[in-house]
Amino acid sequence: MLGKSIYLVCMALLCLPFLSGCWDSLDIEKRATVLAIAIDKAQSGAEEKEDDISHLNEREPVQDEEMIRLTAQIAVPGRIPLGPETSGGGGEQQEPVWVLSVVGHTIDDAILNMQQELADEIFLGHLRIIAISEEVAREGIQQFNDYLRRQPEVRRTAWLAISKEKAHQYMKIMPKLERVPALYLTEMVENFVDLGRFPNDFIGIFWRELSSKGQDAYLP
Repeated sequence: MLGKSIYLVCMALLCLPFLSGCWDSLDIEKRATVLAIAIDKAQSGAEEKEDDISHLNEREPVQDEEMIRLTAQIAVPGRIPLGPETSGGGGEQQEPVWVLSVVGHTIDDAILNMQQELADEIFLGHLRIIAISEEVAREGIQQFNDYLRRQPEVRRTAWLAISKEKAHQYMKIMPKLERVPALYLTEMVENFVDLGRFPNDFIGIFWRELSSKGQDAYLP
């Protein structure tokens, strides 16, 4: 009887961790889901637009590196279409994404500045495409690679592409063939890959080639 009692107590203790539930769960509607990101050089005087919430000018030393402008497409909860589009019904059509632009000294700094303007926590788990202007890319993208590779939410199947124009322009497009702009941009790149015009080189493959000796990494 004593051995049976000890066995039951041990089994109960082993089951306790499985009964704890999702203590750290976060409702998807309480997240600011970022679908696409664009990175450009910030215009002169961008330092004046930084918020003192993130940078206390009297305490923090002024950083010397050139600032960047980060523009993001953020999904609006309840407006992302989940099925076929239906006609009729009247009323004004609401945009499924919110385009938000901030400046920062680094991509991490810019995302922290963006978080100051959002009530919900930023979530990068559904990030589909990152567009970097050629002007920024020619000066090197190592700082972006370092942050994105250390960010566990960023999927290796996302696309990293170079834009000859200002990259933020692609965050503001409203295509007629797709209701979510970020998905349209992703499908556009994937279609070019199928046609042989772009390399099949999403961000995971790019990082692998960048870290390999004897291989040259490239981007669409």
